[in-house]
Amino acid sequence: MNFITQLAALEKLTNSKHKKISRKDYEIFCKEFVFDKIKGKSFGESFCERFDFNGTFLKNLSDILAMIEILQQSKMIDSNKIANAKMAKFEKLKKWSNIKL
Repeated sequence: MNFITQLAALEKLTNSKHKKISRKDYEIFCKEFVFDKIKGKSFGESFCERFDFNGTFLKNLSDILAMIEILQQSKMIDSNKIANAKMAKFEKLKKWSNIKL
């Protein structure tokens, strides 16, 4: 799954409306990212700055985390099942992505 597909999935998951990024803009960004990499920026950090994604992303992420905590405290979801699913996801990411865990 490429980065744009992942962002689209995140948009559906969070029900948010992000600015649409054209393939051309994304490809230009990828070519220019080398200059940000030289400055020590990560791909994600550079992407968020370029497309003004960070503020909305952090808001949606904090909303999801708050909802999970509320559901756990009210015993509507099992904390152990969440922890096991999270660990399984970490293992998958270690194997199939370049995310440092």
